[in-house]
Amino acid sequence: MTDEQSHPTPGPLTDLQQARLDYARIELEQASSADLTQHDPAGLILVIARLRRGLGDVLTLIDEITEPANERHP
Repeated sequence: MTDEQSHPTPGPLTDLQQARLDYARIELEQASSADLTQHDPAGLILVIARLRRGLGDVLTLIDEITEPANERHP
């Protein structure tokens, strides 16, 4: 038994939500495949900033799709 609460399974993603997810996934793949030893400190900061932005957007997306319909804001 897990401690997780039961949530209804969200429906399919909208085109915009899917695009946001795809963008974050691409950013992560690019950062994962990059040779980070070749970046100067400023370049590494940019990589980290892109990953943070992508993570933040994905967390917001998760909130959007798991929030009950009656609590969604217009």
